[in-house]
Amino acid sequence: MSKTQERIKKLQEYYDKNGLNADNFFCESFSDCSKSINLKKFMKQFAGATAAVMPFYDLEFEGKEVRILIIGKEHGYMSNLKFGILPNFIAFNETVLNCINWKNMNNHMKGTRDILKYIFNIESENVLSAYTLSDVYRCSFQKIDKFSKISNVNSTKCMKDNCIKHLIAEIKILEPTLIITQGEWAVQGVNNFVKILGDNLDQKVECLKNNSNKKYGIYKFNDFILMTSHHPAIYGHWKVNLAPDSVWPFIDYLKEKQYLPNNNNTSSLKNTKLFDALTKDEIERRTKDLPSNDWLRKNISKAEQLKIKEIK
Repeated sequence: MSKTQERIKKLQEYYDKNGLNADNFFCESFSDCSKSINLKKFMKQFAGATAAVMPFYDLEFEGKEVRILIIGKEHGYMSNLKFGILPNFIAFNETVLNCINWKNMNNHMKGTRDILKYIFNIESENVLSAYTLSDVYRCSFQKIDKFSKISNVNSTKCMKDNCIKHLIAEIKILEPTLIITQGEWAVQGVNNFVKILGDNLDQKVECLKNNSNKKYGIYKFNDFILMTSHHPAIYGHWKVNLAPDSVWPFIDYLKEKQYLPNNNNTSSLKNTKLFDALTKDEIERRTKDLPSNDWLRKNISKAEQLKIKEIK
């Protein structure tokens, strides 16, 4: 069993034990989190969420171990799915890997792909097989009048306190070398995600570098590097203006300081051939019979939308 397979097995056991799969959800904190929301104005969009671990998460590239964990705020709500979200850990792994073949890839995945390409200095879509994707929140409570819009998802201190323990468990199992957060949520407030993570891991955190307005930065923990960055939701603006202000210079810095393989002097063509030789056959085997991920974003009528029930 490979190291990545061992991690997947441990995560599956953790999700089963703590009831975090949507199709068998029984998180012990759900009642408290629900009570922390004003239920007259908010409804549950989905309950239950896991990470998605790609088959080449544990990767040695150019002599350096690279384990990349990318963290967003919450999963996107998909109203055509039974649970509003993919049903479980295995389905999520499969669907995220299948983004490699997704012609109509959403903006989040486009930005994630571009970050990974820049890190490995390759041009292949197969780079999406070499990371783990997760989120801070395991459930989402949305304003009733805006439930189809996932950009204003509500969260409370109670949710933050309860959900962070699951993320910490994932980090301990995954042992990332680099964590990348996507979005302003990670840097908002004095008691922001960077501080919360350091406190919960009981680790001293050192800021290594900031972007131009000092909002985003690179932080050194005992066991990994944390890089905060803009979310690529508005992909064109992100690629032209936001990523050049934080993502690209941060990655260049990490390569220069040997936290990442410093492969910028090797041609992207050579790196791509090496990477594809390592990953392509396994990816094709796992995805050859999977349908396009376009089915996830199937449009539904307003009449169907109104059938979604509020929390009692």
